[in-house]
Amino acid sequence: MTTRHFVVGLDGSPGSVAAVHWCATIAPLLDADVTAVYALSPMVSFVPQPMGPALPPTYDETLRSRLATSLEEWCAPLRDAGVPYTAHIVDGSPAESLMRLADQVDADLLVVGRRGHGGFTELLLGSVPHHLTHHCGRPVLVVPSA
Repeated sequence: MTTRHFVVGLDGSPGSVAAVHWCATIAPLLDADVTAVYALSPMVSFVPQPMGPALPPTYDETLRSRLATSLEEWCAPLRDAGVPYTAHIVDGSPAESLMRLADQVDADLLVVGRRGHGGFTELLLGSVPHHLTHHCGRPVLVVPSA
């Protein structure tokens, strides 16, 4: 049997919790491994710069370390189910990062929750599930929150 590859987007939201639980349930049945992804959205400076363009803001290593710890916690259902997985923190918009990583690992399925944290970030960057279902060249499963 050929191993299948799932990519799941995680951000700690109820939607991503539902998505990782779906993967933990279905991956063992399909002999699938999982690539879990948290995308660090680009920071945008809204303060006008009188002296010309500023350098883009960056995330420091303390934040990245905390996110890595959180990502491992969010992957607990995969570990508990014995699903082989890797976890990645990537820079970029969530939808584009998920599609790029899905291409890199030749994913058979991209799995996301119906809603992430939303709020201002979603208003600024748009809905990740909406973008994926309209632009991804791979199968996308949108899992509703419980």
